[in-house]
Amino acid sequence: MTGQSVGALFAASILVGSLVGCSRDELFGPGGDVVVQITTPSGIQTGDVHIVFTLESEDVVTTDVTVRYSTDGMFFSTASQAAGSVGTSGLAVGPAGTTHTFIWDSATDLGGVRASEVVVRVNPDAGLSETTSGFALHNFCYLAVTHDADTARVSLYTLDINEGGVLHLQTLGSGGKRPWDVIFEHGYFFVANRDSDDVSVLRLDEYTEELVAVEGSPFGTDGAGSQYLATDGEHLFVSNVTGGTITIHDVDEDTGRLDLNAHSGESAAGCRSLVVKSGRLYVASETEGSILIFDIAASGELQPSGFSPITSGGVLTPVALALLGNRLYAANSATATVVGYNVLGDGDLGPIAGSPFSHAGAGTLQVAGSSAADRIFLGTSSVSTFASMGLDAIGVATEDASSPHAVGGTAHTVAAKGEVVVVANGGDGSFAAWIVAATGTLTGGDDNPIDLGEEVGRIAISD
Repeated sequence: MTGQSVGALFAASILVGSLVGCSRDELFGPGGDVVVQITTPSGIQTGDVHIVFTLESEDVVTTDVTVRYSTDGMFFSTASQAAGSVGTSGLAVGPAGTTHTFIWDSATDLGGVRASEVVVRVNPDAGLSETTSGFALHNFCYLAVTHDADTARVSLYTLDINEGGVLHLQTLGSGGKRPWDVIFEHGYFFVANRDSDDVSVLRLDEYTEELVAVEGSPFGTDGAGSQYLATDGEHLFVSNVTGGTITIHDVDEDTGRLDLNAHSGESAAGCRSLVVKSGRLYVASETEGSILIFDIAASGELQPSGFSPITSGGVLTPVALALLGNRLYAANSATATVVGYNVLGDGDLGPIAGSPFSHAGAGTLQVAGSSAADRIFLGTSSVSTFASMGLDAIGVATEDASSPHAVGGTAHTVAAKGEVVVVANGGDGSFAAWIVAATGTLTGGDDNPIDLGEEVGRIAISD
């Protein structure tokens, strides 16, 4: 046997070995001329995953396809279809490419999984297959709940965001006094301690499933009544409600440590809830009846925008803010209303038609939104209900027919992710997870309610 023949035989054996576990059709199809172009889903996916692809051919008119998924890029399984999916039979094919959307029911196939490199493959019967790049799929998240009590504790749970199941993992001290607001960013939970005017930084260790205080935590602010938080990833902003100022911390992404920024202490009268969008900080100014806007400089300095303050759209006593894409919703504490704005390209806020939007209940304490559920949820004051409102294509909010929803205490805290909303019941020291149907009807999760044993402050859900 010649050296060339030996080399050819060796190369062939390598090729055969690489195909073990995969059928020829999975990789190549039967050799037709349908071309698939597939778009990798962006961001972290949960539950129903939309797989958009085109089928192109000059000769073929229709084709069946198979859709498979893999969590390791090697072993593939058939993907279950969710409601509204295009299906897999008799799909149209066009010379310019015909677009289809397969909706993968990942919860049915994988349950409560967290995977970082999921891929989906579309294989037409009359053509070659195409596979997405790897994307993250998180069918469960981590839930952090602050104890609004002198014990100054934070509890960590897992949350199945498709089924609403909750499992307690850990309770630890925040290191401060009376923890209140809590947010999640880049693997850290940040906690505002309103009686000690400092911020705790707790690193989420997913391997051990526990929170670990970073070195130096908690970190002091330069204000009084440090209660609400927001971050742009590089800076942490703290709303000091007693002093009416904004503390600015620089965030070390590698260690989680906070350093007081040289420009910290920006005046913001009546400041309450904060959100960051496209390099700008939006501040709910409850006592001033407005939304304040600051441009965030690269140094972290807050520079008042020329559009600030915003007083249009029915804003009266804004205490809480929620961002959904390019829309901002503000809850009025003195009335059962929520104000809706479009966030414009220059940072200005344009009121949504019909704003403010009313709901059944008392004054509104918090607003949380879910793009997946096309809804906002409103924590109310002095009553044992919370409200849910559906959003139409332009952001108009209309209360669901099933709203308001009864809970065991005053529903002052809400948090939403995917098709689950978590609501804290004031007074009885518990919280509950609810599954949101397309109609807005809510079903309690299997573990409801979760007894915290102390008054709940705020709730944050990880990515």
